[in-house]
Amino acid sequence: MIFDCEIELPLRQFTVHWRLHGEVAALGVYGPSGAGKTSLLETLAGWRRPSRGRIVLGGRTLFDSRAGIDLPPRQRRIGYLPQDVLLFPHLTARGNVELARAAGRDADARVDVQGDFDRRLGELAELLEIDALLERRPGELSGGERQRVGLARALCAAPDLLLLDEPLTALDPPLKRRILSDLLSLRERFPVPLILVSHDPLLALVLCERVQRLERGRIVAEGPSGARSRAASEAHEAETAVPSGGPAPSDVDAAHRADREPPMLTSDNLVQGVVTAADDDVVRLDCQGLEIVVPQSSLPATRSAGAASERAIAVGDRVTATIGSEEILVATREPELLSAVNVIATDLVERLGADSQTREADPDAAEAASSEPATVDDDPPPLRARSPGERVSHDRPAAERPSGVVLRCREPGSGLELVAHVTAGTAVRLDLVPGKRVWLVFKAHAVEVVAVVGPGRS
Repeated sequence: MIFDCEIELPLRQFTVHWRLHGEVAALGVYGPSGAGKTSLLETLAGWRRPSRGRIVLGGRTLFDSRAGIDLPPRQRRIGYLPQDVLLFPHLTARGNVELARAAGRDADARVDVQGDFDRRLGELAELLEIDALLERRPGELSGGERQRVGLARALCAAPDLLLLDEPLTALDPPLKRRILSDLLSLRERFPVPLILVSHDPLLALVLCERVQRLERGRIVAEGPSGARSRAASEAHEAETAVPSGGPAPSDVDAAHRADREPPMLTSDNLVQGVVTAADDDVVRLDCQGLEIVVPQSSLPATRSAGAASERAIAVGDRVTATIGSEEILVATREPELLSAVNVIATDLVERLGADSQTREADPDAAEAASSEPATVDDDPPPLRARSPGERVSHDRPAAERPSGVVLRCREPGSGLELVAHVTAGTAVRLDLVPGKRVWLVFKAHAVEVVAVVGPGRS
C-alpha cells in the first residue's frame, strides 16, 4: 500500500510528529513505554483527531485537516487489535468475530456478503486454530486464545490496513513464539498492509520490512529491518539520530536520505532458514546458503494447517531465530576441535566503532594472538541457568555494555550477513580490518528460536 501520512498530535507531555510516505507492506514502530505508539495507532484508526496533517492510504483520504476530511472509525476500513484485545464478555468468540460483519458493511469493505464473510471466517479459524473456541465466552479463553480470536475479528472484514498494538504483551515465551508464528503465517495467507507497535524491536524486525524508533513522539531512527546491531546504532548515533526537540517530521526525511548505512536497531542478528535435517539432538538450517545448527530442545512443536495435533519439527519447516552479537567469537584462523558446532567462514566487510578511524594494529601482537578465537567480551557477565523457552536479553543498558567495535561479516555468494561485537583491544590485537578472512564461532544454544512455520501453513 502507498502511504501519504504526516500528522501532528498534541498529548499531555509532548506532541507526536509522525510521517510515512511511499509503498510499505509492513511497518514496525518500537520504542519505550509512553513514547506515543498507542496514540499513533488510535489516530490512524480514527479514535483520536490530530491537530493537523493528513492520512491517505492507497489514494483514499481518511483525514485532511486542510480539506476538513475526518472519516469516522467505522468508515476507515482499518482492522485494529488493541493491546487488551477488547472482546465483549457477554458474547461468544463467534459473536465477537461476527461483529466484523457489520463493520465491513459500514466501511463498504471487500467482504460484505454472507458467503464471503463465512468463507473468510472459516479460513481464519483453521489457520489460527480457533474452531473449537468459537462457542466459548472470553472468560473461558486463555490470553493467547483471546489474541487469536481478536486477530480473526480484525481480519474478517478484509480491512485495507491492520493495526497491532503490542500483540505479544503479557504472554509467556512459548506462547509468544506460537502467536508470532501465527502472525507470520497470516502475513502470507492474508497479505494485508500492517502497522505494528511494540516496545520490543525484535518483534518489529521479525514481522516488518521497515522499522521506526519512536521516542517522545518523534522518529529518532528509521530503516529497513534485518540483522542489525545495537552497538552499531550507538556508533552511528551522531550521524543518524534526531536530537530531542530537533527537526520537524519533514526534516527527518532529509536527514535519512543521506548516503549512509541505515540505523542499526538491535543487538540480535536476525536469521531465517529452512530445516534441512533434524535428529534427536540438533536441527540443521539452510540460511541463505550457510548452515546453522540449532539444538532440538530450543525448537517448539509446530502444526501444519488442518492438522489435528502438534508435531515435531520437520524438514521444510521455516525457522526465524536470533543470535546475539555478543554471543559470537571471532577467530582469524580456522579453529579446530571445538565444542561449538557453528563455525562459519566469512569476510569482514565493515568495522564500526569509536576507534574505527585509528585501528592501526601491532603486527607482532596480531601474529601472536591470531591462532586463538577472540572473545567478544574481556569481562563477560556471569552465566546463569535459563528456563526452557526463555530468550536471552542482549538489550543491556548502555553503561553496562562492553565498549568496543562491531564487525559486519558476510560470506561471498551468500546473502546472509552476521554482526559480531568485540572489544576495542581484541580488534587491535587480531588486526580486524575490512577484507580480512575471519571465522565466526558460536554454540548451538546461542541461537534463540522465535518462530517456526510449517510448510502447510503458508
